[in-house]
Amino acid sequence: MAYEVIWRDAVGKQRCETFPTRREADARDREVRDLRERERHDRIDAGTEPLREATERWWVDHVEVTVSRGTAKVYATCLDRHLMPRLGEMAIRDIEPSHVLALQRGLRDDGVGDAMAQKVLVVLSGIMRHSQLLGRVDRNPVGPVRIPQPRRKRAIRPLAPEVVEGMRAHALVRGHVRDAALLSLMTYAGLRPGEAFALSWDCVGERSLIVEHGRADGELKETKTGKIRTVGLLAPVSEDLAAWRMSSSGSAGLVFPRPDGEVFRDTDYRNWRKRHFDPVAAAVEASHGTPYTLRHSFASLLVQAGWNPLEIAVEMGNSPEVVQRDYSHLFREFARGERVDPEATIMAARRAAAG
Repeated sequence: MAYEVIWRDAVGKQRCETFPTRREADARDREVRDLRERERHDRIDAGTEPLREATERWWVDHVEVTVSRGTAKVYATCLDRHLMPRLGEMAIRDIEPSHVLALQRGLRDDGVGDAMAQKVLVVLSGIMRHSQLLGRVDRNPVGPVRIPQPRRKRAIRPLAPEVVEGMRAHALVRGHVRDAALLSLMTYAGLRPGEAFALSWDCVGERSLIVEHGRADGELKETKTGKIRTVGLLAPVSEDLAAWRMSSSGSAGLVFPRPDGEVFRDTDYRNWRKRHFDPVAAAVEASHGTPYTLRHSFASLLVQAGWNPLEIAVEMGNSPEVVQRDYSHLFREFARGERVDPEATIMAARRAAAG
Protein backbone atom coordinates (compact mmCIF):
# COMPACT_ATOMS: atom_id res chain seq x y z
CA MET A 1 0.00 0.00 0.00
CA ALA A 2 1.17 3.53 -0.82
CA TYR A 3 0.05 6.90 0.55
CA GLU A 4 -0.28 10.07 -1.50
CA VAL A 5 0.04 13.71 -0.51
CA ILE A 6 -1.76 15.99 -2.98
CA TRP A 7 -1.66 19.78 -3.12
CA ARG A 8 -1.73 22.67 -5.59
CA ASP A 9 1.33 24.80 -6.17
CA ALA A 10 1.54 28.59 -6.49
CA VAL A 11 0.15 28.56 -10.06
CA GLY A 12 -2.68 26.13 -9.28
CA LYS A 13 -1.07 23.02 -10.75
CA GLN A 14 -1.90 19.83 -8.86
CA ARG A 15 1.14 18.12 -7.36
CA CYS A 16 1.46 14.68 -5.81
CA GLU A 17 4.04 12.72 -3.83
CA THR A 18 3.88 9.04 -2.85
CA PHE A 19 5.16 7.56 0.42
CA PRO A 20 5.46 3.96 1.58
CA THR A 21 4.03 4.63 5.08
CA ARG A 22 1.18 6.63 6.56
CA ARG A 23 3.54 8.26 9.03
CA GLU A 24 5.79 9.68 6.31
CA ALA A 25 2.79 10.87 4.31
CA ASP A 26 1.27 12.63 7.33
CA ALA A 27 4.56 14.35 8.12
CA ARG A 28 4.88 15.56 4.53
CA ASP A 29 1.26 16.72 4.48
CA ARG A 30 1.82 18.82 7.61
CA GLU A 31 4.97 20.29 6.11
CA VAL A 32 3.19 21.22 2.85
CA ARG A 33 0.25 22.79 4.68
CA ASP A 34 2.57 24.83 6.89
CA LEU A 35 4.58 26.13 3.93
CA ARG A 36 1.44 27.03 1.99
CA GLU A 37 0.01 28.92 4.97
CA ARG A 38 3.23 30.90 5.18
CA GLU A 39 3.17 31.41 1.40
CA ARG A 40 6.48 29.62 1.03
CA HIS A 41 5.48 27.63 -2.01
CA ASP A 42 9.06 27.73 -3.27
CA ARG A 43 10.17 25.59 -0.33
CA ILE A 44 7.67 22.79 -0.89
CA ASP A 45 9.79 21.25 -3.64
CA ALA A 46 13.10 22.13 -1.99
CA GLY A 47 15.56 19.30 -2.28
CA THR A 48 13.53 17.21 -4.69
CA GLU A 49 15.91 18.06 -7.53
CA PRO A 50 18.54 15.42 -8.32
CA LEU A 51 22.18 15.86 -7.38
CA ARG A 52 22.97 16.38 -11.06
CA GLU A 53 20.81 19.53 -11.15
CA ALA A 54 22.24 20.82 -7.86
CA THR A 55 25.71 20.27 -9.28
CA GLU A 56 24.95 22.51 -12.25
CA ARG A 57 23.97 25.35 -9.89
CA TRP A 58 27.11 24.81 -7.79
CA TRP A 59 29.30 24.77 -10.90
CA VAL A 60 27.94 28.10 -12.19
CA ASP A 61 27.93 29.85 -8.80
CA HIS A 62 31.22 28.51 -7.45
CA VAL A 63 33.50 26.69 -9.86
CA GLU A 64 33.23 29.08 -12.82
CA VAL A 65 33.74 32.08 -10.54
CA THR A 66 36.39 31.11 -8.01
CA VAL A 67 38.24 28.00 -9.21
CA SER A 68 41.23 27.77 -11.55
CA ARG A 69 41.00 25.79 -14.78
CA GLY A 70 43.28 23.10 -13.43
CA THR A 71 41.16 22.57 -10.33
CA ALA A 72 37.99 22.66 -12.43
CA LYS A 73 39.37 19.78 -14.52
CA VAL A 74 39.94 17.74 -11.35
CA TYR A 75 36.39 18.50 -10.19
CA ALA A 76 35.01 17.44 -13.58
CA THR A 77 36.85 14.13 -13.32
CA CYS A 78 35.43 13.52 -9.84
CA LEU A 79 31.93 14.25 -11.09
CA ASP A 80 31.97 12.40 -14.41
CA ARG A 81 33.82 9.27 -13.33
CA HIS A 82 32.73 8.74 -9.75
CA LEU A 83 29.99 10.96 -8.31
CA MET A 84 27.34 11.28 -11.03
CA PRO A 85 27.27 7.57 -11.94
CA ARG A 86 26.58 6.72 -8.29
CA LEU A 87 24.39 9.54 -6.94
CA GLY A 88 23.62 11.81 -9.88
CA GLU A 89 19.91 10.98 -10.12
CA MET A 90 19.23 10.92 -6.38
CA ALA A 91 17.18 13.77 -4.85
CA ILE A 92 19.51 15.86 -2.74
CA ARG A 93 17.15 15.90 0.24
CA ASP A 94 17.28 12.09 0.30
CA ILE A 95 21.06 11.89 0.51
CA GLU A 96 21.97 10.78 4.02
CA PRO A 97 25.32 10.21 5.77
CA SER A 98 24.73 6.49 5.16
CA HIS A 99 24.79 7.14 1.41
CA VAL A 100 28.06 9.05 1.80
CA LEU A 101 29.55 6.10 3.70
CA ALA A 102 28.32 3.76 0.95
CA LEU A 103 29.94 6.03 -1.65
CA GLN A 104 33.19 5.98 0.29
CA ARG A 105 33.07 2.19 0.54
CA GLY A 106 32.19 1.83 -3.16
CA LEU A 107 35.14 3.98 -4.22
CA ARG A 108 37.46 1.87 -2.11
CA ASP A 109 36.04 -1.39 -3.48
CA ASP A 110 36.50 -0.12 -7.04
CA GLY A 111 40.18 0.56 -6.39
CA VAL A 112 39.94 4.34 -6.49
CA GLY A 113 43.03 5.85 -4.85
CA ASP A 114 42.86 7.60 -1.50
CA ALA A 115 43.63 11.03 -3.00
CA MET A 116 40.87 10.81 -5.63
CA ALA A 117 38.39 9.36 -3.12
CA GLN A 118 39.04 12.32 -0.84
CA LYS A 119 38.48 14.77 -3.70
CA VAL A 120 35.18 13.10 -4.63
CA LEU A 121 33.85 13.52 -1.08
CA VAL A 122 35.11 17.10 -0.91
CA VAL A 123 33.28 17.89 -4.16
CA LEU A 124 30.07 16.28 -2.86
CA SER A 125 30.38 18.27 0.36
CA GLY A 126 30.81 21.49 -1.63
CA ILE A 127 27.68 20.80 -3.68
CA MET A 128 25.59 20.00 -0.61
CA ARG A 129 26.89 23.00 1.33
CA HIS A 130 25.97 25.23 -1.62
CA SER A 131 22.48 23.68 -1.70
CA GLN A 132 22.16 24.31 2.03
CA LEU A 133 23.07 27.97 1.56
CA LEU A 134 20.37 28.25 -1.11
CA GLY A 135 17.81 26.76 1.27
CA ARG A 136 17.34 23.60 -0.77
CA VAL A 137 18.39 21.24 2.03
CA ASP A 138 18.60 21.62 5.80
CA ARG A 139 22.00 20.00 6.36
CA ASN A 140 25.11 18.75 4.64
CA PRO A 141 25.13 14.93 4.84
CA VAL A 142 28.89 14.80 4.33
CA GLY A 143 29.49 16.71 7.57
CA PRO A 144 29.28 13.77 10.00
CA VAL A 145 31.46 11.56 7.78
CA ARG A 146 35.17 11.44 8.46
CA ILE A 147 37.17 12.08 5.28
CA PRO A 148 40.63 10.60 5.84
CA GLN A 149 43.59 12.49 4.48
CA PRO A 150 45.67 10.56 1.92
CA ARG A 151 48.68 9.04 3.59
CA ARG A 152 52.15 9.77 2.30
CA LYS A 153 53.41 6.51 0.82
CA ARG A 154 57.10 7.36 0.95
CA ALA A 155 59.19 9.19 3.50
CA ILE A 156 60.43 12.61 2.44
CA ARG A 157 64.10 12.55 1.42
CA PRO A 158 65.26 16.13 0.89
CA LEU A 159 68.24 16.89 -1.31
CA ALA A 160 71.28 18.07 0.64
CA PRO A 161 72.70 21.55 -0.07
CA GLU A 162 75.77 19.89 -1.60
CA VAL A 163 73.55 18.18 -4.17
CA VAL A 164 71.52 21.30 -4.93
CA GLU A 165 74.64 23.40 -5.31
CA GLY A 166 76.00 20.80 -7.73
CA MET A 167 72.82 21.20 -9.77
CA ARG A 168 73.11 24.97 -9.61
CA ALA A 169 76.74 24.84 -10.77
CA HIS A 170 75.77 22.67 -13.76
CA ALA A 171 73.02 25.15 -14.66
CA LEU A 172 75.50 28.05 -14.59
CA VAL A 173 78.00 26.14 -16.73
CA ARG A 174 75.25 25.82 -19.33
CA GLY A 175 74.63 29.56 -19.08
CA HIS A 176 71.24 29.13 -17.42
CA VAL A 177 71.23 31.94 -14.86
CA ARG A 178 67.46 31.74 -14.58
CA ASP A 179 67.55 28.06 -13.61
CA ALA A 180 70.23 28.72 -11.00
CA ALA A 181 68.01 31.39 -9.44
CA LEU A 182 64.97 29.09 -9.56
CA LEU A 183 66.85 26.26 -7.86
CA SER A 184 68.08 28.65 -5.18
CA LEU A 185 64.63 30.16 -4.62
CA MET A 186 62.78 26.85 -4.26
CA THR A 187 65.49 25.25 -2.11
CA TYR A 188 66.37 28.08 0.24
CA ALA A 189 63.07 30.00 0.40
CA GLY A 190 60.74 27.01 0.27
CA LEU A 191 58.50 28.22 -2.54
CA ARG A 192 56.33 25.66 -4.28
CA PRO A 193 57.10 25.50 -8.03
CA GLY A 194 53.77 27.19 -8.81
CA GLU A 195 54.57 29.98 -6.36
CA ALA A 196 58.04 30.49 -7.85
CA PHE A 197 56.68 30.89 -11.38
CA ALA A 198 53.98 33.28 -10.09
CA LEU A 199 56.42 35.53 -8.19
CA SER A 200 56.65 39.14 -9.35
CA TRP A 201 59.55 41.51 -8.88
CA ASP A 202 57.49 43.94 -6.82
CA CYS A 203 57.17 41.18 -4.18
CA VAL A 204 60.95 40.76 -3.86
CA GLY A 205 62.68 42.84 -1.21
CA GLU A 206 66.24 42.95 0.07
CA ARG A 207 65.64 40.67 3.05
CA SER A 208 62.26 39.10 2.34
CA LEU A 209 59.73 38.33 -0.35
CA ILE A 210 55.95 38.15 -0.39
CA VAL A 211 54.25 34.99 -1.65
CA GLU A 212 50.76 35.97 -2.74
CA HIS A 213 50.07 33.85 -5.82
CA GLY A 214 50.36 30.38 -7.24
CA ARG A 215 50.29 29.29 -10.89
CA ALA A 216 47.65 27.25 -12.70
CA ASP A 217 48.03 26.65 -16.46
CA GLY A 218 48.86 30.18 -17.51
CA GLU A 219 46.90 31.94 -14.79
CA LEU A 220 47.70 33.41 -11.41
CA LYS A 221 45.67 32.00 -8.55
CA GLU A 222 45.67 32.00 -4.76
CA THR A 223 48.40 30.12 -2.94
CA LYS A 224 47.63 26.53 -1.98
CA THR A 225 46.36 27.61 1.43
CA GLY A 226 44.68 30.77 0.14
CA LYS A 227 46.92 32.89 2.40
CA ILE A 228 49.63 35.45 1.66
CA ARG A 229 52.90 34.92 3.51
CA THR A 230 56.26 36.63 3.89
CA VAL A 231 59.45 34.59 3.59
CA GLY A 232 62.86 35.70 4.77
CA LEU A 233 65.55 35.79 2.08
CA LEU A 234 68.91 34.22 2.82
CA ALA A 235 71.89 36.02 1.31
CA PRO A 236 72.64 33.32 -1.32
CA VAL A 237 69.08 33.57 -2.64
CA SER A 238 69.23 37.37 -2.81
CA GLU A 239 72.49 37.12 -4.76
CA ASP A 240 71.07 34.65 -7.27
CA LEU A 241 67.92 36.70 -7.81
CA ALA A 242 70.03 39.83 -8.29
CA ALA A 243 72.18 38.03 -10.87
CA TRP A 244 69.09 36.86 -12.75
CA ARG A 245 67.57 40.34 -12.60
CA MET A 246 70.67 41.86 -14.12
CA SER A 247 70.93 39.12 -16.75
CA SER A 248 67.28 39.41 -17.78
CA SER A 249 67.00 43.19 -17.39
CA GLY A 250 63.93 42.48 -15.31
CA SER A 251 62.57 45.39 -13.30
CA ALA A 252 58.85 44.71 -13.32
CA GLY A 253 56.41 41.91 -13.97
CA LEU A 254 57.07 38.26 -13.26
CA VAL A 255 60.46 37.08 -12.06
CA PHE A 256 60.29 33.92 -14.19
CA PRO A 257 57.92 34.59 -17.10
CA ARG A 258 57.45 32.94 -20.46
CA PRO A 259 59.31 34.62 -23.35
CA ASP A 260 56.17 36.69 -24.01
CA GLY A 261 56.07 37.86 -20.39
CA GLU A 262 53.04 35.75 -19.46
CA VAL A 263 52.65 33.10 -16.76
CA PHE A 264 53.97 29.60 -17.47
CA ARG A 265 51.34 27.20 -18.77
CA ASP A 266 51.38 23.56 -17.70
CA THR A 267 53.11 22.58 -20.95
CA ASP A 268 55.76 25.26 -20.36
CA TYR A 269 56.41 23.92 -16.88
CA ARG A 270 56.71 20.33 -18.11
CA ASN A 271 59.09 21.43 -20.84
CA TRP A 272 61.20 23.38 -18.34
CA ARG A 273 61.42 20.37 -16.06
CA LYS A 274 62.33 17.98 -18.90
CA ARG A 275 64.85 20.25 -20.62
CA HIS A 276 66.36 22.13 -17.69
CA PHE A 277 65.67 20.60 -14.28
CA ASP A 278 66.00 16.88 -15.06
CA PRO A 279 69.38 17.17 -16.86
CA VAL A 280 71.09 19.02 -14.00
CA ALA A 281 69.55 16.61 -11.48
CA ALA A 282 70.86 13.64 -13.47
CA ALA A 283 74.29 15.27 -13.68
CA VAL A 284 74.70 14.98 -9.89
CA GLU A 285 72.95 11.58 -9.69
CA ALA A 286 69.81 13.08 -8.14
CA SER A 287 67.33 11.81 -10.74
CA HIS A 288 64.89 10.98 -7.93
CA GLY A 289 64.63 14.66 -7.12
CA THR A 290 61.78 16.85 -8.32
CA PRO A 291 61.24 20.61 -8.20
CA TYR A 292 58.92 20.06 -5.25
CA THR A 293 61.64 18.07 -3.46
CA LEU A 294 63.60 21.31 -3.15
CA ARG A 295 60.92 22.67 -0.82
CA HIS A 296 61.58 19.75 1.51
CA SER A 297 65.27 20.68 1.48
CA PHE A 298 64.31 24.10 2.83
CA ALA A 299 62.34 22.47 5.65
CA SER A 300 65.33 20.26 6.45
CA LEU A 301 67.59 23.30 6.75
CA LEU A 302 65.17 24.98 9.16
CA VAL A 303 64.89 21.83 11.29
CA GLN A 304 68.68 21.62 11.52
CA ALA A 305 68.77 25.29 12.47
CA GLY A 306 66.55 24.53 15.47
CA TRP A 307 63.26 26.01 14.24
CA ASN A 308 60.11 24.54 15.80
CA PRO A 309 57.12 23.24 13.76
CA LEU A 310 55.10 26.44 14.23
CA GLU A 311 57.94 28.65 12.98
CA ILE A 312 58.54 26.37 9.99
CA ALA A 313 54.82 26.26 9.20
CA VAL A 314 54.61 30.06 9.07
CA GLU A 315 57.65 30.27 6.78
CA MET A 316 56.46 27.53 4.42
CA GLY A 317 52.75 28.30 4.34
CA ASN A 318 51.68 25.02 5.95
CA SER A 319 49.88 24.11 9.14
CA PRO A 320 52.00 23.01 12.13
CA GLU A 321 50.23 19.62 11.96
CA VAL A 322 51.38 19.07 8.39
CA VAL A 323 54.93 20.08 9.24
CA GLN A 324 55.01 17.74 12.25
CA ARG A 325 53.55 14.89 10.20
CA ASP A 326 55.71 15.24 7.09
CA TYR A 327 59.02 16.05 8.77
CA SER A 328 58.75 14.09 12.02
CA HIS A 329 61.71 11.89 11.02
CA LEU A 330 63.83 15.00 10.49
CA PHE A 331 62.93 16.39 13.90
CA ARG A 332 63.96 13.08 15.49
CA GLU A 333 67.17 12.84 13.48
CA PHE A 334 68.38 16.35 14.35
CA ALA A 335 66.83 16.59 17.83
CA ARG A 336 70.17 16.49 19.66
CA GLY A 337 72.46 17.46 16.83
CA GLU A 338 74.51 20.62 16.54
CA ARG A 339 72.50 23.58 15.25
CA VAL A 340 73.60 24.77 11.82
CA ASP A 341 73.58 28.21 10.26
CA PRO A 342 71.67 27.85 6.94
CA GLU A 343 73.64 30.59 5.17
CA ALA A 344 76.98 29.15 6.27
CA THR A 345 75.91 25.66 5.17
CA ILE A 346 74.81 26.92 1.75
CA MET A 347 77.92 28.97 1.15
CA ALA A 348 80.20 26.07 2.13
CA ALA A 349 78.36 23.80 -0.33
CA ARG A 350 78.53 26.51 -2.99
CA ARG A 351 82.27 26.91 -2.64
CA ALA A 352 82.74 23.15 -2.83
CA ALA A 353 80.62 22.93 -5.99
CA ALA A 354 82.54 25.78 -7.60
CA GLY A 355 85.60 23.82 -6.96
